[in-house]
Amino acid sequence: MTARLRESAHLREALPTERQRVQQAVLELAGRIQGRRVLDVGPESSALARLLAQQGADVVATQDLLEPASPLRGPFDVITAAHCIDDSADPEAALRVAAKLLHPRGRVVLALGHPWRPPTDGATPHSALATLPALLGALRSAGLRLVDAVEPGSGVAATTCEQPAPRYLVLVAERIGRRTRNRGTSG
Repeated sequence: MTARLRESAHLREALPTERQRVQQAVLELAGRIQGRRVLDVGPESSALARLLAQQGADVVATQDLLEPASPLRGPFDVITAAHCIDDSADPEAALRVAAKLLHPRGRVVLALGHPWRPPTDGATPHSALATLPALLGALRSAGLRLVDAVEPGSGVAATTCEQPAPRYLVLVAERIGRRTRNRGTSG
């Protein structure tokens, strides 16, 4: 029995934490970032900003997209925002600012508390993100379109048919209709 408990404890330690799984999903969905300009929205010393820099991105960090005195200058190739847009006082305004800072072919990768799952801490999602139509409407009104979404799993092999519901959702959005023209010569 003691050996089984030790083995179980060892396996739990080897599994990535939920936050690490979300960060990994954000990194994967950000795409190729080496040499790209990336804005990371969140705590300035975030682990995600460090991981982005380790992968060769030119990282600029900010805590709040809605800060009026923010010196942020775009365009950015990728904007990552883990666990902060949904905590913003005005998520729709934050999404609009992100879209304005984004390169025409860039992407925004958002990690947020799963809006369609009951939160464990009792918090309720902002109404702009609480339903799929509201979320898609907020993205659209900001000039963004949803291109991908994942629910980072628990990383634990199921021993029963019941798996815990994902607590986070990671979204990828791109700017709508602002593609740059090919400036090649015409014959």
